[in-house]
Amino acid sequence: GAVLIVDAGGLLYPDGGASARERPANDARAAFLADTFEKLGLSASGIAETDLAGGVAAVRPKRLASNFAPSATIRAPSIETVGAGAGAVKVGVLGVADPALGDLLGARGEDPARAARRDADRLRAQGAELLVLLAPVDKALARRIARDAGVDFVVLGRQVGKGMALAERVARGGGRGNGAAAFLP
Repeated sequence: GAVLIVDAGGLLYPDGGASARERPANDARAAFLADTFEKLGLSASGIAETDLAGGVAAVRPKRLASNFAPSATIRAPSIETVGAGAGAVKVGVLGVADPALGDLLGARGEDPARAARRDADRLRAQGAELLVLLAPVDKALARRIARDAGVDFVVLGRQVGKGMALAERVARGGGRGNGAAAFLP
């Protein structure tokens, strides 16, 4: 069946930094993951602090962060068509990033909730039937953004220093998934 492949962010590099000895292996891992995601047909990826461990220029593919202006690292939200024919669904995919990443990105981040709402409204106006938010932020903030922006699904990523070392799947009533990180607002 049809599949939409997304990464909420925080996947490329391990938490906690790396020693000079570990750096080459971490860079190779990040390149492997980026290459593999591209080959698998990754539709979109969010951005978290760990994704920037190799420097802004090394981030690939471009990331979604509605609260940062498009740049060499950040791209605008998009609508992906999942499936074919009468069963096709237009899925709007947007992301938010921790505004504190502004220093690392060399940009100023705006309020993620306001930015997500703006882009969600725009994607709905362009025909998106479902909205997916990529959110490598604190879970409470992700829930607030999801409710305020009116998205249908939230994919959580790692947020270093915010108590979310590994993603968990949270659906109505809770539960754990297979490493997917999503909840319904």
